[in-house]
Amino acid sequence: ERRASTEPLVVMAAASLHQAMPELLRAFEDRQRIRGTLVLGATGSLAAQLVNGAPADLFFSADETTVDRLITQGLLDRSTRTLFANGLLLLVTRRGVEPPRTLQELTLPRFAIIALANPDLAPYGAAARRSLQTAGVWQALEERLVYGESVSGAWQLVQSGNADAAFVAQSVVPEGAAVGRLVLDRALYPPLRQAAAVAVASRHPAARDFLDFVRGPEGQAVLRRHGFAPPQ
Repeated sequence: ERRASTEPLVVMAAASLHQAMPELLRAFEDRQRIRGTLVLGATGSLAAQLVNGAPADLFFSADETTVDRLITQGLLDRSTRTLFANGLLLLVTRRGVEPPRTLQELTLPRFAIIALANPDLAPYGAAARRSLQTAGVWQALEERLVYGESVSGAWQLVQSGNADAAFVAQSVVPEGAAVGRLVLDRALYPPLRQAAAVAVASRHPAARDFLDFVRGPEGQAVLRRHGFAPPQ
């Protein structure tokens, strides 16, 4: 039975999209005259919700692996799988703390508490862990690390002053935010290729259209403005 388009389009989206996705959804709502409902969270948490039967029309991940796993499990439609952005990992420091020039400098005393998204749930957290391992400082810093559930949680920890530094998605840092920044060398971590697909259970007529919109020129301009690189 087809769901009427008067029902909201339910979009599950990784926390790295917490600034960009509301803007994308609003623009699409205006164009299509539909309502959208946005569910944000760590990629792993959202995937678990989908596996446990939470309703969704679309799933926007911070990686490819989770989307492919959900396709294999029969929850996402393989024919709709698409890459929509490449994420960028950033190290930010709280107000008044000078950012390090290298990851090795994170071992200095001024970085007593370092936040990252939970590496087991959030691809940006996993990329941060890999960066520290590649730089050879993971073990030296392990006791200083605190975990936010998602990349938004890691950003909140540094923004509130509860962490001296945090690994975040460039896309979660508002323009003009008063934080120090170190853009990480992309050779330190595997590419953050962000994928999306329509849920197999979705009957919403606008689901595929929204995916096309995000991949199209208008959607890509919004993502670029919020700190994402084009998909590759």
